[in-house]
Amino acid sequence: MDTQDFISLLGKGDQLNPECQALIAKTFHLQPQVLLIYTDHDALDSAGVRSRPCFKPDWNPDLFYSFNYLGSSVFVRRAWYLSLNLPAELEIEAFLWQVLPSLQPQQIVHLPMIGYHRCQANLASPKLDLSMLQLAGAKVQAGLIEQSRRWLFPLPKALPQVSLIIPTKDQLPLLKACIQSILEKTQYPHYEILIVNNNSQEPETLSWLESIQKQSYKIKVLVYSQAFNYSAINNFAVKKAQGSIIGLINNDIEVINPEWLTEMISQACRAEIGCVGAKLYYPDGRIQHAGVILGSGGGSGHAHRYYPREAEGYQGRLKLVQNFTAVTGACLIVRKQLYEAVGGLNEIDLPIAWSDIDLCLKIKQLGYRNLWTPYAELYHHESVSRGRDKSKAQRRRYLAETAYMHRTWQSLMYQDPCYNPNLTVTGEGFGLGLPLHLCQN
Repeated sequence: MDTQDFISLLGKGDQLNPECQALIAKTFHLQPQVLLIYTDHDALDSAGVRSRPCFKPDWNPDLFYSFNYLGSSVFVRRAWYLSLNLPAELEIEAFLWQVLPSLQPQQIVHLPMIGYHRCQANLASPKLDLSMLQLAGAKVQAGLIEQSRRWLFPLPKALPQVSLIIPTKDQLPLLKACIQSILEKTQYPHYEILIVNNNSQEPETLSWLESIQKQSYKIKVLVYSQAFNYSAINNFAVKKAQGSIIGLINNDIEVINPEWLTEMISQACRAEIGCVGAKLYYPDGRIQHAGVILGSGGGSGHAHRYYPREAEGYQGRLKLVQNFTAVTGACLIVRKQLYEAVGGLNEIDLPIAWSDIDLCLKIKQLGYRNLWTPYAELYHHESVSRGRDKSKAQRRRYLAETAYMHRTWQSLMYQDPCYNPNLTVTGEGFGLGLPLHLCQN
C-alpha cells in the first residue's frame, strides 16, 4: 500500500486490515518525527478464520534484540524509506535490524490494534544469520526458544565491585541458605555481602552473625536498630557500600545458576540500562517473578506468576531478555551512581511496599531502560521472613503507599508501555488462558 505519507511493508501472504489504514496515516501526519509504525497482528487461515492474536508492547529494544516481536509487516514514512536506497528483496527482519538500532524511541510508534493478518501457512519467519548481527561489542548466540538470540555483553576490564545488601531479622535458616548459596554458587568474584541486622533477637542468629564475618572476608554485618523500614535500611547500607554496583537482595533468596550475578552485572554496566531484575521461582519451581506489570490487579503484578518453570510464556517472553517498566527489589542490580542520583528508596512515603517499583520508575524517568533477564535464576521464598500485612494498621499503611504511587505516577500505573492494553489486568500479568490449578498458591 503506497500513500503520500507512508509505505506498507507487508510480509509474504500478509493481509492489511483496511480499518487501520486511516489511523496509521493520521499518526504519520500528526507526528512528523515518527518514521516507523508497527501494530499487533493475528493469523488467518485459508477459510478466512482469524486466530492467535499477537499483542505486543510498545517499543522494547531489548526484547527486539532477543526476538523479532514486531512481526512480518511494518509501516514506514515514505520519504525516509526511499532515502535509504535499500534493496527491494531485503527481508523484513533484516531491514528492521538495519534501521531500528539507529532510531530514537520517539521515531518508533506501536499502535495496539490488529493492523494485519498473517497467512497461517507462513507463520515461520526466515531465519536470520546470527553472524550478520552486531550490537555494542556483544557476542551473540542462539537463545532459549526458536529464532531467538542471547547477547553476551562484555564486562569492564576492571571488574566492578558489587555490594549485595541483605536486610534481615532472625529467620536464621533462610538467611544461612541465602548466604551459603551466594558464596558457593556465584561465579562472579568481586563482590561483598552486607548483612543488615534489623533488631534480631534470637541468640542463635546473633551468634551466627558474629561468627560469619570471621569465616569470609566478603561478609560484613551492619547494625540497624531502628524500626523496620525497608527503604531506610537499604539506603543506610548503600552509604556503607564499597561497590560501584548495588544489589538489593532479600534474605529469602537462593541462587540456582552460577552465572546469575555475571549476567546481571553485564546488563547493568550497559550505559543505557537502569535496574536489572532476575527470574525468580517459588520453591516448587513455579514462576514467582518475571518482571512487573503496572496496572495488573489494580496496582502491579508479577508477569507470568505461577506459570510452570519451563513454560515459554506469552509470545515466548519467559525465555527472552527484555525491558520492563519495573522489576522486583527481591533481587535487583543497579549502578550505585543511578541509585544515588534519584535519592535511593523513598523512606518517607514508601517505607515498606512499592519502594522498589518507585526506584525503577525514577530511574526510567531519567531516560534509562529497566531490564529483566531469564539467565539469572534464583529461588524466592516470598515474604516468609516478614510475613503478610494482616493488621488494620498494616493495611492502612499499604493503602497509603499505593495512593502515593497513583498520585506520583498517575497514568503509568494504569497503562504499562511494556504490556499491551488488549491483555488482561485482572490478576497477574499475562494470565490469559492459564489453567486454574496452576494459579493456586
